[in-house]
Amino acid sequence: MRPRHALALDQGGSFLDIIAAPEGGGAARIAKRPRAEAANLAAAIIGFCEAEGIAPASITIATTLPANAILTGTASPVVLVTTQGFEDLPDLGRQSRRDPDALDPPPPTPAWLSPPALRLGIPGRIDARGVEVAPLDLTALPALPGLPVAACLLFAHRNPVHEQAIAAALPPGTALSLSHRVDPETREFERMLATMLDASLKPLVATTLAPVARALVAAGLPSSRFALADGSAVAPDVALAAPLPLLLSGPAAGARAVARWAAGVPCAIGLDMGGTTAEVSLVRDGVALETGSVTLGPLAFRLKALDVESLAIGGDALTEAARAVGWLPGEADAGTDSLAIAEARLAEATRRIALRRNIHPDLSLLVAGGGFGPLLGAAIAGIIGCPRVLVPPCPGVMAASGLLDSAPALRATWRHRDGTPFAGSALGPLLLDDGTATARIPAGWRASLRSDGALLLDRAA
Repeated sequence: MRPRHALALDQGGSFLDIIAAPEGGGAARIAKRPRAEAANLAAAIIGFCEAEGIAPASITIATTLPANAILTGTASPVVLVTTQGFEDLPDLGRQSRRDPDALDPPPPTPAWLSPPALRLGIPGRIDARGVEVAPLDLTALPALPGLPVAACLLFAHRNPVHEQAIAAALPPGTALSLSHRVDPETREFERMLATMLDASLKPLVATTLAPVARALVAAGLPSSRFALADGSAVAPDVALAAPLPLLLSGPAAGARAVARWAAGVPCAIGLDMGGTTAEVSLVRDGVALETGSVTLGPLAFRLKALDVESLAIGGDALTEAARAVGWLPGEADAGTDSLAIAEARLAEATRRIALRRNIHPDLSLLVAGGGFGPLLGAAIAGIIGCPRVLVPPCPGVMAASGLLDSAPALRATWRHRDGTPFAGSALGPLLLDDGTATARIPAGWRASLRSDGALLLDRAA
C-alpha cells in the first residue's frame, strides 16, 4: 500500500511547485516543474504521485491563472446589467487619481472588461433603506450575447429582490455574478467592479480548473481544494461558483508560510520573489495581516485577503544579469545595472508597504523565499534597515508549503558553489545553493545554519 501524503501545488508564472508531506510525519518530498511541462495540471499531479510511489490524502492547489488573465486582459468581457442611469459608472469610478502626476489617468475599469456596448440600464429602483420605489421592468432586458453577466443594481446589498428577479429571467446555464453575493457592501462602484471581475473569471475557471478537479476524481484521487486570497481553501464547486477570491491565492499561501517562519518574532516582512512577480507580505506577532482591498496591477478592488502586494519585478528578467556577475551558474553577456535597479525598486516598495501598516523595517525580520528572493534578500534588508534575514529550507517552494495545514519537514542541504556542504557559519561574500534557490550573503553579513535547515543572515558586527 502506498504511503499517504498531503499534496500542495503552487502553479506560478514560471514553475509548478509541488510538496508532498507524509501523514504520519517525516521528510516531505518536493518537485519543481517548468510551467510548460506542467500545462496539464491533473496529469502533472498524477505523474508526480506515480513517480514518487505515493497516494495523496489531500490535494490543495493555488494558481496564478485567474490573476494573469485579469492582468493581461485575456479573461472574458462581461455584460453589465445595472440600474438605468448608472451605465457609465465603470468609467467614472470615484473620480480620484491613484497617481496625482498623471495628466491623462486611465479609467478605473479596463476597457476590455465591459465596453459601453455591453452595458444595459434597467428601469427599477431600490432606495438606500432597501425599499422598492420603482418596480423592475424586465421587458427592458433584451436577449444577451453568450457572455458572462454581472448584475449590479443600486442598493442591491440592502435588498436583492431585483437582482434575484434578473437571475430568474436569464436562460439556464448563464454564467452570472450577482453583486449582493459577490460583495454585499456599500459604495456602488467598488461593488460593481468586484462583481464584473468575478463574472469575467467564470468561463476561465470552467474550462481550466473544473476539468482538473474532474480528472483527479476520475483517476481515483481525492477531490482537490483550491486556495483563496484569505489563506483558506475550499472545495472546487465553491471556488468555481465565486472565483474572485482565487486571485492572489499563491501570494496568500506565501504569506502563511512567512507567518510560520516568523513565529516568536514581533514583526516580519515577507519577500516571496518568483519568476514574474515579487510579493511583499506583513506579519505581526506570528499572524499574517489581513486587508479588505487589494491591488492587482493597475486595478484596486475590494476583496477580503491576506495583506500581500504584488510587484511587477520577477527573476526571469534578471537571470541573465545574475549570471553575468556570477551569482547564478552559467555564462551570460548582459548588463548588470538591472540588478542594482531591481534591488533599489524592491527596497523602496518594501519599505513603503511596511511603514503603511506601522511595521518598521529596522525592528523586523525579513523572510526571503521564492526562486529569487534569497538572492536579493540581504541586499534589500541592508537598504531598508532590517537587521536579520531568514531564508527557509527549500525557499523555492515556500508558497507551496503555506498551502499545507501544518509546516512540512523540509530537508535542505546548502552547498557552496563547488558542491561542498555548508555547515556552521561564515562571513560573506558567499553563495549557497539548496537545489531550489541560491542565497547570496553579501560582504558585511554572516550566514548561520539552523538545525531545521533555515539560513539566518545577520549583519556582521
